[in-house]
Amino acid sequence: MANPTDALTNETVIIELSAVAYNQRPLVEGLTTITNGLQSFLLILLDIAGENGETKQKAGSYLVGRSQIQDKLIKAGQGASDALVSRRLTELRKAKVCAMETQIQESKRVNHYKIETLASLALLPPIKSKKASDGGKQRRRTKTIINAQKEMFSNDRKGLLLSGPEDIIFFNQQLFNGILDTAMRVSSKDERKSISVTYKVHGHPLRITSSCSAKEGSGLLMMTDQRAMRCIISYCKKRIEHLKLKLADQYGAGFDRRFIPNVFHIDIHELCSLMGMRCVNTNLDIVVGMMERLSDTTFEVDASDNPWFMNTFSMFLLAKQTEDDQPIRSDRYKIQFLNNFESARENDSLPDLFGDSMENLRPRYYTFSLEQRLFYSLISDEAFNLFLSHEELSTERSGIVQRFYNWARAYISGRNKPGVEKKWFTLHEIHAALTPGHRLDNFRNYFLSALEKFSVSEDWSRKESGTSRIYGYYVNYKRENGEDYFQIQRDREDPIVGDNSRHNVLLRQKQIDLLEG
Repeated sequence: MANPTDALTNETVIIELSAVAYNQRPLVEGLTTITNGLQSFLLILLDIAGENGETKQKAGSYLVGRSQIQDKLIKAGQGASDALVSRRLTELRKAKVCAMETQIQESKRVNHYKIETLASLALLPPIKSKKASDGGKQRRRTKTIINAQKEMFSNDRKGLLLSGPEDIIFFNQQLFNGILDTAMRVSSKDERKSISVTYKVHGHPLRITSSCSAKEGSGLLMMTDQRAMRCIISYCKKRIEHLKLKLADQYGAGFDRRFIPNVFHIDIHELCSLMGMRCVNTNLDIVVGMMERLSDTTFEVDASDNPWFMNTFSMFLLAKQTEDDQPIRSDRYKIQFLNNFESARENDSLPDLFGDSMENLRPRYYTFSLEQRLFYSLISDEAFNLFLSHEELSTERSGIVQRFYNWARAYISGRNKPGVEKKWFTLHEIHAALTPGHRLDNFRNYFLSALEKFSVSEDWSRKESGTSRIYGYYVNYKRENGEDYFQIQRDREDPIVGDNSRHNVLLRQKQIDLLEG
């Protein structure tokens, strides 16, 4: 066989594929995350790599020239201009699939592209308007389709099993950060072992009761503990994406999601760093307390009067049917953020005051499972756009700020709501929305202190007025006739909730898809 490099002598654009990338044709053929044009380009690239064979200079590498790709594209009746090839390679670079370096070979400039693996393409957001193989357009994800995904369970009396990789539930991301947090403590001064609230969600009441064990030292979750929650979710999300990348590389894009275990390990020092805290004894003890509360607090939810919650969070379908053949969904729930919780101490000893050694009683390593609904959300194909928040919240120590942000993301949201943003809320309305289980006077003090901390107006005053900006939301405050009033408006320039956030860009793209469809 002729040396494949001989045919590349006059090429000014060369693509080098590793043996791993060359063997990923099944992955490329099953991708729904790239355009048809890019998919066809990659398949042609792999065809030519096979025809050229491995290079003699570098075992396990395959070289392909631009003109070879163009010849194949022309034979396939497709566009083959230099600009088109350049655009395809740019798409791959943006997806971080390939890297490019400029080399000087025989007195000419050559752009050399290297592709190590194509697996990361499987982790991109799905292309909603990508045409199906039969020429019809892929159905867009609607509320009906999302509900249909929940039919993933085998409805037998022995148990409920995931039936396939496409059957991943899309759960609402606000379960812990937007609903259950209404039954958390505002501060450590609140020594209650149980909090009960009735909170209206989607127009219907939810009765939520949080409780912790009676053991000495235990305590209910505090709203400030959500900074640890956010760090843990982010940490697990990255671990899952890393594992999905490996599984996609090994089994293709359609690998069974059951291969992803709901088991995670974390070093308390790493968690401390993620929360922006120095790894000193005081801070480590604070984080240990957070982990204990995250595993010890149980939320009991009575959703019998809230059909939205039952339709969104029911984990299974009961065999019994109603008279109109509708499945009966769960209406009582017990929910914990961390399950199967284990801890291990480091094998260290510390000298005591008398010179003898004593064991270090602080846990160093934790193993846990996430709450199952949360885990299903993180392994779903929609996870790329879930659980996005301002990274500063992972270090934000104000519980009332954490709670305000959750409420604002759900109620004010990241979209234009002129009617909502013009409204002036009374103190009683804001109190009922944020902390219905806490005293009004305590709430007012915490909330006004937070507004003062985040003030963006020089003349902010509790007795008069002021404007604050809390992680993407402006809060206008005024006091009239002895009453407090608040107006909340979205910062349209904010990277997370603003007009050009990832979520809003995707919404605009969906609108374009609908118009083009």
